[in-house]
Formats: sequence, structure tokens, C-alpha cells
Amino acid sequence: MDITAVDSCKREKEENSTEDKFIEDKVTEETADRVTANGCGEDVPKSHARNDGIPVSKIRNANSRTIFGNATLACQFLRGYTGFPFFSDIKPEDIEDVTEHYRAFLGVEFEADTVKKVSVRLEGREQEVYVISLIEHKSNVDYDIAMQLLRYMTVIWYDYKKSRNSVQENASSRKSFRYPLIIPIVYYEGSEKWTADMRLSDRIQCSELALAYVPDFTYRVVSLHDYSNRELERHKDEMSLLMMFNRVQSAMDYAEFMSTSGEFIDRIYQNMPEDIKDIYKDVIWSLLIKMNVPADKAQKMMKQLEESSMGVLFENMKFDIQQEWQKTREAEQQAREAEQQAREAEQQAQEAEQRAREAEQQAQEAEQQAREAEQQTREAKQQAREAEQQTREAEQQAQEAKQQAREAEQKAQNYLLAAAAALRKRCLSREQIIKELQELCGITEDEAARTADRLP
Repeated sequence: MDITAVDSCKREKEENSTEDKFIEDKVTEETADRVTANGCGEDVPKSHARNDGIPVSKIRNANSRTIFGNATLACQFLRGYTGFPFFSDIKPEDIEDVTEHYRAFLGVEFEADTVKKVSVRLEGREQEVYVISLIEHKSNVDYDIAMQLLRYMTVIWYDYKKSRNSVQENASSRKSFRYPLIIPIVYYEGSEKWTADMRLSDRIQCSELALAYVPDFTYRVVSLHDYSNRELERHKDEMSLLMMFNRVQSAMDYAEFMSTSGEFIDRIYQNMPEDIKDIYKDVIWSLLIKMNVPADKAQKMMKQLEESSMGVLFENMKFDIQQEWQKTREAEQQAREAEQQAREAEQQAQEAEQRAREAEQQAQEAEQQAREAEQQTREAKQQAREAEQQTREAEQQAQEAKQQAREAEQKAQNYLLAAAAALRKRCLSREQIIKELQELCGITEDEAARTADRLP
């Protein structure tokens, strides 16, 4: 029975990110060169510097490939951290590295990945279960991880089908043919919480409208920072100690690591096989680089690892980097103060901007009110001009009415005089004329008298 574990390292071109202010992210290109340090018989990088070099993430990436490329360490990881019961009894000799075979399918883009074939026994019979393990170093979560896992799964299934058909013609076309189970696992070293979608269907638009027709699976995340050093220590194996090393990404992480028992570290290191000791030396060298330990001191520490014990090494390392810790704490404090000042400045800028908006709003309102007042003034003046015009017209009409009244009165008087004159021609007396005018013209006695008196 075969179980394949794909141990995938995250693309190197994406991994140049800063994990923490405590970690310097570059060493010189000479780190790639190997020399024998002070006759200790072990390879160590011959120098490193703070600038113009190789990102630490690349060194960590190489270490992870080495770690998961080791059958013993891969076995301990599958047994102790994946949570699958059928891995509980596997042994290092059950694991076969088949990386080169799958690299031919996946291409150069995936050259940092490793593929394992693990022999196990399930429910009393031989079966093939494939396990994909992707190694994610960056603090920033890769939200397309499910699609990356799907690509691995389809490659594995295609290769499985091809291999079975080569043994038995058209084997995959038979009703009884079954593809092997694949269990995807992500080994995550970032300090932030894993927030990527845990199901492939969550990456498909409108998948909820047709779930039955959308390929789907979930995957297991083994997050390094979900384990405390105390929990890792309980496993009492080489992989747990390596995971403790990989947890060191800041001064705080290192302080927690230094609380680990030196006796526990020595017991694990002294009893481990030589091939794993070589891996540890590379991991410790990377840790020294991350903590900015000068090259000469780092080489002395690596020599000390050969001459004494790992517990003593880390006690001395604690002393050597005290000054670096102080610088780090001061830098972090300065960064926090600068951040606080930036927040306050931003707050002040926002308040000033708010005041400016309010002033602008008030100015706009005042301008609107001024325009409205001006409009009202123009309308009032217009109304005044119209009222003045109406007054002039009314006065004109009054004058005309008076003139017409005078003319009418004059006509009436002329008529009365004419009537009175006609009556006199009839040789009537004054009294008779007055009486006739009253009857004929409908005027008062006084008016008739005045008219009679006006006769020549």
C-alpha cells in the first residue's frame, strides 16, 4: 500500500517578505558557498552580511526541503501533527522519495516541492492514499492555496490512472476502478492566523447555486504557531525540536525558546542520527543569521556545537545577542512611538480636513444666503418699481377722471343754462323757471335757482 506525501515549498520568487523587525532578511551570496569551519569537520556558510545578499526566506526554504526530504523527520511529522490515525504506525523505511517523477509533470515552477510515497496498511488491506503537504513560510496567507492543491491532486490522479492502465489495459474504464484517496495538508509557519478559504468551492463564483456540480474538497492546516514550545516538547522527537527552531521569528519567540530545558535539547540532539544532525546544523546556522549574529561568532558557536552540547550553545547564544535584543526593543519602541505619532498626525489631519469641510460648507451656505438675499432685493426693487408705476398710472387715471368730471359738470351746467334760457324765451318768471328746471332736470331748488341767476 502506497501513500504519497507532497511536501511543497512556497514559490521562492514570492517569499522575500519581512517576518518581524527582529529578523534581518538578507545575507551575502557567499552564504551559498560552503567551507569547513575551524577544523570542526562540518560545512558552514563562510560569511554573511546585512545587505546585498540572499533573503533568509530562501535559506529557510532550503532547510524545509531538507527537513521534509528526510524520511525520519517526515515520518515524525505525519505521525505527530497531521491527526490521521492510519499514520500512527508508519516507519521511516515506509517512505520513498519520488520527487523527480512528479516534477516531470509539474515543471520548473514546482521544482522546490517534494513528493513522498508512504506504505501503510488500512483496515487490514493494502490501499493507496496520497497526502499533499504544502509548506507556506510567508506571514501573508496565499488565498489560492486550494487551487494549487487541486493541481497537485489532478496530477497525482492522472499519473495513477496512467500507471494502472499500463499494467492492465483500460483499467480506469472498468466499473470497479477507483482513484486513490488524497488528503491535502498545508504546513504553515506564518505568525498570522490562517484566513484562506478552507474549501475549493469557496473559490468558485456562484458555486452555491450548483454545489452538486462543483468539484470540492477541504484541506488540513498544520499551523506552527498553534503549538506552544511546551506542546512540541511533549512529542520528544527531532521534528518537534526543529519546529521549535522554526517558531523563532522574533525576539519574543527566542525568549520563549530559551525557556526550553537545555537537558531536553541535549537529549534529543545527542540521540539523533548523523544525517539529522547535519540538518540541525543548517537550521541552527539559519537561526543565527536571522538573529544577526556576526559571522565569526556564528562559526565559533557552530564549532562549540561539536565540542560541547546544544544546550550550552544556546545559553552562550543568549549572552551573545543580549545587545541585539536591546537594539531590537529600542527599535520596536521607536517604531511604536513613530506609529503613534503618525496616528495622531493622521487624526489631526482628519480633524483639520473636517474643519475645512465644515468651513467650506458654511461659506457655501453663506454664499447661498447672500445670493438669495440679493435675489430678494432685486425682486423687492422690481415690486417697488411696479408699485410706483401703478401709482403713476392711478394718478394719471385720477387726473383724467377729474378732467372728465369737470367736463361733464360743465356740460351739465351748459345744458341747464340752455334749458333755463329756453324757458325765459317763453316769458316765464324766475320762480316758474326754477320750478320747471326742477321738474325737467331733476335738480334741487338751490341748483335750479343758481342756474336761473346765471342767466344774462
